[in-house]
Amino acid sequence: MKRILFRVGSALVLLSCVGATRTDRLDVTYANGQNGAPSSSSGIFTGVRRDYVTPPNPHAVVLSDFDRDGILDMAVSGYGDSRSDRIIVYSGRPDGTFSTRQTLMARELSGGIAAGDFDGDGWADLAVLSDYDHMLSIYPGNADATFRAPIETLTLPGTYPQSFVVADLDGDSKLDVVVNYISATLSVLMGNGDGTLVIAEDSLGFEPDPISVLSGDFDGDGYPDLGVLESRANRISVLINQMRQ
Repeated sequence: MKRILFRVGSALVLLSCVGATRTDRLDVTYANGQNGAPSSSSGIFTGVRRDYVTPPNPHAVVLSDFDRDGILDMAVSGYGDSRSDRIIVYSGRPDGTFSTRQTLMARELSGGIAAGDFDGDGWADLAVLSDYDHMLSIYPGNADATFRAPIETLTLPGTYPQSFVVADLDGDSKLDVVVNYISATLSVLMGNGDGTLVIAEDSLGFEPDPISVLSGDFDGDGYPDLGVLESRANRISVLINQMRQ
């Protein structure tokens, strides 16, 4: 992949990608760990605050329409030990509230979580990253917004995975995964379309502590590219996708 660098502020902790300006271009937002403020903001949130019971030490959240009823559902992972690690799945209601749907057991220090149809059955599955044992688990989804035990638990090649992103990198209609590690590398995992993954590349090097990775079509060629937030280097690297079918 071709790399493009952008210099940003210090103490970076979060990177996101969204069409925030309602144009055909993707915008990148990063958060500064020193003052907790995003690089830009718009809109005002009002209304009644609603709190929900989460796993111990909630670490990551994902929104997706798990049961395809047109209403967003939610899953939250907890960053505890082997006795307390949980994933709680919540069903969305038409009024914007949620109800607890299912509690799943997770591996120790399960952090990042993402949703996508990894096995090609039309229903969203969950991918969950475990920092402690360097593993990625795929929980297949059911039509009723519940999930089954993992069909894939892949041992990752890097040390202490930080985050991951899900995208169809090569345009074969099978979801792939990119994982970044505190050891300053990225792993590219190609999906087989049946819920399993194979390690395709694990030698993409960066400055120490790439803290976050995202995916988006930055150059408009129809293929997802990667954005990597390099905390110690105070920069964002954009990797242009060079895969083609």
